[in-house]
Amino acid sequence: HRIHVCREQNGVSRQGSFEIAIYISGCSIFLGSGTTTFQLAKLFPNARNYVITTCLNCAIELSSREDVSILMLGGSINKNSYCVNGSIAAEMVENMRFNIAFLGVSGYFPGKGFATSVAEDYVLRQKIVERSDCTVILMDSSKASSRGIYTFAPLDTVSYVVSDGHLPQEMVEEVTASGITVL
Repeated sequence: HRIHVCREQNGVSRQGSFEIAIYISGCSIFLGSGTTTFQLAKLFPNARNYVITTCLNCAIELSSREDVSILMLGGSINKNSYCVNGSIAAEMVENMRFNIAFLGVSGYFPGKGFATSVAEDYVLRQKIVERSDCTVILMDSSKASSRGIYTFAPLDTVSYVVSDGHLPQEMVEEVTASGITVL
């Protein structure tokens, strides 16, 4: 799986924004919820992939891609984030395996990992990380100073952190020392 981050558009560097070029085909991909994840969904290629998601907006966005198969997990709908969460969704992923998972976060616990502030998301996200060959955390620098409540992705379970390029240097050093590639 190859992930490339471009911080320039039309030759002009854009502070606080990023684009991700995804070169993936023939994979099972979990796509989480949130505004950053929705931006990623807009960049997804029309390639033969099986995308499992909890994000209503992402499912709608990806439905226009002919070669992408989509499975929307079931459960309770969080009307603030337009995502599905809860025990039904967690049970659905129990017997699934993902080649790659893209997950947004509420925050970061130094030395511990990545967190969510939504109790209903905690167990589901933890199961997704456990069942993924490669976990990609999507976070902008505003999340670096937030702790969240529930750590769902310990540092040793994450392969990549994709950011806006403005994460605090001490955080970048800590996660790279844990073997995570920061893009």
